[in-house]
Amino acid sequence: MGIAQGELILVNPPNIIEEYDLDEMYETRDPPKTKTFPTFGYEIPDKFDLDFSDQGDMVYITAKDTKLPASQNSVILVYKSGLPAVASLYDVFNLNLNYD
Repeated sequence: MGIAQGELILVNPPNIIEEYDLDEMYETRDPPKTKTFPTFGYEIPDKFDLDFSDQGDMVYITAKDTKLPASQNSVILVYKSGLPAVASLYDVFNLNLNYD
């Protein structure tokens, strides 16, 4: 769970990422869910990292690309909060670090 510029982001492995609007929390006492981010087949492990941009609306989540071998399947999903769900996945970075 984390907060990014007025939105509450909840992540539940293996594939649920939800955004709630905190701007209405003081009026309704129950922040409305604005969207569920698509994961496009990526899987969020039980132990994942979640981080936010200091100056913007970027959300970073560690995940796995299930189509790749286990030794090469670590990725970072980069989402933009506050956008429609279909446009929210900004980029995917593969973390296959080879130091040979």
